[in-house]
Amino acid sequence: MQTPSAPFHGLKKLFRSLYHLRVLRTRKRERMPLRLHLKARQQKLTQEAKRDWRGGYILTGAGDFVYVPRQLDITTVERLVHAEPAPEPTIPKVCPPGGTVMDVGANLGDWSLPMAKAVGATGRLYAFEPVPFLAEGLAKTLQVNGLAHGRVSDLALSDSIGEAAFTIAHDDSELLNVRCSSLTADVGKGTRTTVKTTTLDAFCVNENLERLDFIKIDVENHEPAVIRGGAGVISRFQPAIVFAAGHWEEKSEDRESIRDTLEPLGYRIAGILIEHGIVETDWDTYLGFEDPFMKEFYCNVLCLPSRS
Repeated sequence: MQTPSAPFHGLKKLFRSLYHLRVLRTRKRERMPLRLHLKARQQKLTQEAKRDWRGGYILTGAGDFVYVPRQLDITTVERLVHAEPAPEPTIPKVCPPGGTVMDVGANLGDWSLPMAKAVGATGRLYAFEPVPFLAEGLAKTLQVNGLAHGRVSDLALSDSIGEAAFTIAHDDSELLNVRCSSLTADVGKGTRTTVKTTTLDAFCVNENLERLDFIKIDVENHEPAVIRGGAGVISRFQPAIVFAAGHWEEKSEDRESIRDTLEPLGYRIAGILIEHGIVETDWDTYLGFEDPFMKEFYCNVLCLPSRS
């Protein structure tokens, strides 16, 4: 039997230390090695992750594996060193066993993974992620967790079928910042490419979908186009919808477009999803972006059809 190489031992240590750091940041301090309580050690470990990460599956507190690509990206680094986001508690309420659900703007799968688990093997998850290394990573995450009913597409949903310019943003340190990447956002610095686009209506026709229970949409201010492009399907299936609001480029006409599409279809805003509940609000408050909405403050808005 060959002795594991020194680099392999280093990777084992990195995986273990990053796991302990993530758990530490969920305040389970009594289980943590003392050395990880030191801020300097945390900063050093973050630098090690940026330098040495080669791609791999990290273990979450829920016992799932999440594939984190080797590409240096703000999301990737945060996923390695910060406490993992808690699964949105609304998911099991709107993703029934055997249901069909969609994650539009899936990133590393913080929503896709619990959505796929909620609908189970008899259901279907469609995740849309046009950034290639994130789409590949999410596909690996679903596969390693035995969620074969989850499918990842690199198509970008919009209100037209064809191709469109897409920008993968960079931050001030030239690190990729895919969370600000979009078909519409004027992100300044970034890598520009072209992606294939389709509409939600066309996609559902091509897939012969007979139901759609839930759609989550987080696409950096392109939400109005996604919703317009799915008006037929939304009208037919009446899925619950969560969409992102408060993007720094969001305009009043963007909010009007979403309201003008959804309200005639019988949708009301149930509220803003927060960590321990849902803050009630309505269409008028959303249009004016009044309290409890805050300017340039990202939030997820839950919309429900009148049948709910």
